[in-house]
Amino acid sequence: MENGEKKEMGVGYIVTRTGRKIYPLEFKKKVLSELDSGKSAAEVSREYQVPIRYFQEWRMTVIKGASVALKSNEEVIPISEYKKILEEKKKLERALGKMTLERDILKDAVEIAHKKKWI
Repeated sequence: MENGEKKEMGVGYIVTRTGRKIYPLEFKKKVLSELDSGKSAAEVSREYQVPIRYFQEWRMTVIKGASVALKSNEEVIPISEYKKILEEKKKLERALGKMTLERDILKDAVEIAHKKKWI
């Protein structure tokens, strides 16, 4: 977690040191499927101890994600996975830059060695 937040497991969610509740994706799917099966929002809210206002937010997130996927006609990935991929890309670019510099130094060294007839 960023900013030194500490995780503690709660009932279906993670509580950070700052008191923020983070509900896992599987939990959200389970809650939304309960609503889809016909249970009332109040029942689901009491059963899972989740404020009703989150249900609409989660539902809109699902709809928004689905519409983005349909519009782009591409695979949609979570932002956390995207950030990991970007970080890996940066590492690879740094490694490539370092290797390119080393190659150029070695090329220069070989040229100097040829000129001085060491090779």
